[in-house]
Amino acid sequence: MLQRSCLMVFALVLAGCGINKTVSTSTSSTSTTLVGQVANPFTVANYLRLTGWANYSFISTSGANTTTPNKVIGEVYDPSNFRVYISSTGVTTIAASGTAFDVVHNRVTEIKLPKYYLNQMGVGAAASLFVNGLRSVGEYLQRDGSCTVLGRVGDLYLEGNMLAKVSLTTRACIDKETGALLSLEQGLGGVSSPQSQTYRFEVTSIGETSPITPPKNL
Repeated sequence: MLQRSCLMVFALVLAGCGINKTVSTSTSSTSTTLVGQVANPFTVANYLRLTGWANYSFISTSGANTTTPNKVIGEVYDPSNFRVYISSTGVTTIAASGTAFDVVHNRVTEIKLPKYYLNQMGVGAAASLFVNGLRSVGEYLQRDGSCTVLGRVGDLYLEGNMLAKVSLTTRACIDKETGALLSLEQGLGGVSSPQSQTYRFEVTSIGETSPITPPKNL
């Protein structure tokens, strides 16, 4: 089986989302909520709401400012039928008809897919990182106005840490109608991290993905 991308490891530490050219923001109203207060809306219990997209496509990028970013591009028809491409490995992983495949350089290999593979790649990865970050000591959450992705209006939130030696900030756009994550962007830098790093995630379509068929041996 081909090795899974290092993005899985990177994403468990650093996450972020939102491609700037498709996200517009305004800051008409702001309020600050510290983690631990009842008013904090982003707890583990809200994870399923944040990951509520059933049929969608996405793109995420990650890497340091001195390297070529790794891209992950995905099309999800449903949780058991999807296609994910990882630029750092050149591997396209396809789940269809109850079977999973890796496709690289026109070679198709049937694989056993990890149970939570899609959660580590799609909206689940960004949402879990956002929620888990809010559990850290010194973390704060600030309402930062509104945002728009794919024509959908969302609430923009800013997450940061008042105690960390690194500069770590996250901006997340949460769909106003469904509560699902539209985009997220996180940047890491500061004393303990001289090379700035970023992780970006964005939903690129909703309800437009067609069923994905198993690949043919080429």
